[in-house]
Amino acid sequence: MVPDGEADPELVTIGERYWALAGFAPELGTPVWCEKVKDIDTSGWGRQIYAVAAAGVRAVVPGRLCPQCAGPLSLTSRTAFQQLCDGQDPVCVECTESLMAAVRIVVDPARKAKRECRISRLVAIVVA
Repeated sequence: MVPDGEADPELVTIGERYWALAGFAPELGTPVWCEKVKDIDTSGWGRQIYAVAAAGVRAVVPGRLCPQCAGPLSLTSRTAFQQLCDGQDPVCVECTESLMAAVRIVVDPARKAKRECRISRLVAIVVA
């Protein structure tokens, strides 16, 4: 996992939690994740957790290259990881324009300012 050095620390944490792999189920060999997606709070960042995770980190597969750009293979989602385990060749984050567009929305400065304003108002209400 490679954190984005410019990402908000909260996005990095969300990404790390999203990609935390506990191991593989012995009976099926399928990935077992440390947390279910529904248990990872992305409030204010967006509803597409894989996009929120990609805004904070890249899950890079050592020794594997993207079949489209020949760059390092960064996984787009847990589903892409499963596809890789099943022998398929998913493309990287940077080659998935829909995901890159979603990441741009997550990290948009205007959206971040609106989120911080909303949090400040909630804190003011709680403190009052």
